[in-house]
Amino acid sequence: MDTVEINGLKFKKLLTYDEIHNRISEMAEPLKRELNGKDPLFICMLNGAAIFAADMMRALDTPAPLAFVKWKSYRGTGSTGEIIEELPLDYDVRGRNIVILEDIVDTGVTMYNFIEHVKKLGASSIKIVCLLCKPESIKYPIKVDYTGFEIGKAFVVGHGFDVDGCGRGLRDIYQLV
Repeated sequence: MDTVEINGLKFKKLLTYDEIHNRISEMAEPLKRELNGKDPLFICMLNGAAIFAADMMRALDTPAPLAFVKWKSYRGTGSTGEIIEELPLDYDVRGRNIVILEDIVDTGVTMYNFIEHVKKLGASSIKIVCLLCKPESIKYPIKVDYTGFEIGKAFVVGHGFDVDGCGRGLRDIYQLV
């Protein structure tokens, strides 16, 4: 389907399932080489990155551990600027090579604060891998190491992205009309 309606909002298709999976496979190859022999700890930023993290972990085909955290700053279709930690990190990151799997880097407020947190816990290195990035919206000094797709400021749903919890299960990614 080329359009969907969720919670009274209309969305049009932005990226297909095949485009998404092809790009994840492309990103996995250089990441595998970079992480070879480094014993990484992958951290999935819930809830949105769960589907992307599963896709990426399968593409990497690695036995490395995958931890889950839930930090958020979004409500509805926009960032509140306030960070809420709902699920803390339950792994010791001291001396570890951390790879953060994130669905989208928008303003960067959540990612910036999480990176600072992980640095204080003693991580050896930190890489950010995201499916979508909105470079025009980033307001914090963060470096995204691997980006699936750069998009404009449009709000998106599908393939893990949601609006108030709805739309995550859509195979494709749609943008707000």
